[in-house]
Formats: sequence, structure tokens, C-alpha cells
Amino acid sequence: MEMEQIVKLLILIVIIVVLVGGVILLLSGRGGEMLDSIRNVLRFGR
Repeated sequence: MEMEQIVKLLILIVIIVVLVGGVILLLSGRGGEMLDSIRNVLRFGR
């Protein structure tokens, strides 16, 4: 495999892991707190 393909695979794996982690957080009930904190950060960022 070429380096480019390996890098693309790694990026895909990272994205999938982040998405799965986010879904698990939402289902566990702590997702609401996470979303609120993210919204607050976005507000302060503007």
C-alpha cells in the first residue's frame, strides 16, 4: 500500500471512532451536557 492510502485509511478510522464515540455519549445521557458545552464554546468563539 502507498503512504497516501494508509493516511486516508487512518483519517477514516479516526472519523468513524469520533462518530461512534459521539453516538455512545448521546445514548448514555451525557450527550446533552456535551452539546450544551459545545454550544457555549461556539457562542464564546464568535
